[in-house]
Amino acid sequence: DQFSSSLNDVVSFQYFGTPSGLLFVYPYQEWREPYDPRGSPWYTTALVGPKNSIILIDISRQDKLAINKEIAKAILNTLSVHDYVSVFAYGSTVTKLGPSSCIGTNLLSRASQAYISTTIAQIEVLQHSEGLNVKEAYTAAYKDGYSTNCGTNIIINIQGSKDSANSALKRSGWRAFTFATAAGAGSEDVKFICDSDGWYEELDRGSTEEIVYQAISFYNYIFTQNQPSSVANSDEAVSYTYGKGIRSMYHNVDSLGYLLTMSKAVWTSDNTLLGVLGVDIRMANIKDVLDNMQTGVSFPILFSNNGETLYHPEQSEYKKTFLVGTGREISDYESFDVNSNFMTKVRKPMLQLNSGNIGLLVNRPLPKGDATQEGLDTIPT
Repeated sequence: DQFSSSLNDVVSFQYFGTPSGLLFVYPYQEWREPYDPRGSPWYTTALVGPKNSIILIDISRQDKLAINKEIAKAILNTLSVHDYVSVFAYGSTVTKLGPSSCIGTNLLSRASQAYISTTIAQIEVLQHSEGLNVKEAYTAAYKDGYSTNCGTNIIINIQGSKDSANSALKRSGWRAFTFATAAGAGSEDVKFICDSDGWYEELDRGSTEEIVYQAISFYNYIFTQNQPSSVANSDEAVSYTYGKGIRSMYHNVDSLGYLLTMSKAVWTSDNTLLGVLGVDIRMANIKDVLDNMQTGVSFPILFSNNGETLYHPEQSEYKKTFLVGTGREISDYESFDVNSNFMTKVRKPMLQLNSGNIGLLVNRPLPKGDATQEGLDTIPT
């Protein structure tokens, strides 16, 4: 009844995913293949929020290579454009994966669909590499650990052979998670892992599907640890997370146009996760509202906390078939002044759910006509 009463011209679908993998959807629609919400970006982002992730894949054991690769791919598929990530494969040597533009840099990459698809394709063709140096893997990985103002920093080691990272594992501000696909792999590092408020688990039994889910369930652990004690000890029957999950726009297969997904986690007062509630919002309706807000002198723009453009009147896509090729950076449309740091001044307070006004300087062409004023000038917006 609640779902039915909330449906309108703006909200297209509402759904609720549970920790056991059940999915409730309204209005009803048939799924073309089995679907588990727990591994989806809209679900995991609602639990943890934007995050920096480093994934290490042990390729030193032939008999553990396949399962290690499946876990890595599953974790990558939980990420969204609001996350930043680096992926390393290690055996006798350490290799950074990802698009060519990421190789040779000490930077985390935005987890765009292009990055994820390219990296997964590289993971699928990884070959066994005899020898193991997990300490070297951590050393290489932490070179990529710079701040993107995300709330959570996690490093995930998928290890199938016994070896110790020792003190190389530990780094302030990063939570370490080790998934051992062989008994005892990485067990010597348990103290370092626990000290980082991380998690160690041996995943050497069960089907591939069961092992993969056990691995991605670490999001539930982070979610529980992140809850403030004032909420956990309150008398409220149901509370909501401090943050929201926002999925990038996507085109609905049933021709409803582009949709934007927003999701929030729901849990009880004793910190028991009930599930994640999500809604799909039609971008066409948002566009109609913002189109009517243009005055000729000023105009609205809408972008995510990651700088992804959701609406800009200069988007050529709107003038064609509507929003084709979404996911472009706001900097493609607005040239911020060199002193206007978007990541610090805008993204950080948005992730902290602050409200208020922030002024940024942009470089924008002035109207033609006055030769002394033509060209680029810096004006407030």
